[in-house]
Amino acid sequence: MGESGFWNQPIETGEIPDSNSNYEVIVVGGGPGGSAAAGYLAMGGKRVLLIEKGVWPRDKVCGDAVGGKSLGHVKALGVKDRLESSPHFRVNGIVFSSPNGSTVRVALPEDDVEKMEAGYSLPRQQFDWILFERASSLVLENGGSVIQGGDVREVKTNEDGSTIIGVDVRVGGRKGEMYSYNADWIVGAGGYQCPVAKK
Repeated sequence: MGESGFWNQPIETGEIPDSNSNYEVIVVGGGPGGSAAAGYLAMGGKRVLLIEKGVWPRDKVCGDAVGGKSLGHVKALGVKDRLESSPHFRVNGIVFSSPNGSTVRVALPEDDVEKMEAGYSLPRQQFDWILFERASSLVLENGGSVIQGGDVREVKTNEDGSTIIGVDVRVGGRKGEMYSYNADWIVGAGGYQCPVAKK
């Protein structure tokens, strides 16, 4: 498939790590927040386990914009060129509309638009694919691991319950195999239903 549809392809992330493996950081959630966190941690030399519940290609119903304030991160994580070479729209303003059909258009600052720092609009599936694929590469290059199709079933704590020390993950659907992983730090980036964030 051509470059324009790469986000409809699977992302190869390697083998499922052995159960009871230890990492410096576990990141639960492979959307923009989790992928960015995992990518930055890996670039900082940390051994990371990135766990995503979905399997690529996957989509998420959500806003399809990458705001200007996040473009520094897009560049730092090494995905700006890939994003700009794929189909997208440049954001140069915002339109507010009401139920009765009235609209107001607010232009973004011309300097930001000219410097290409005003933002992008592109499908979430496309942006998430670009970011997850890059984060996975960074994690794997630094000796970490990536799991797709990993459903965190249990958040493990120390004996007194004061510190999260790991996760138990089911991989492969409802009848899939259970794995257990440990880390010094656990990042919950799986949205409002994220078991780590809830814990």
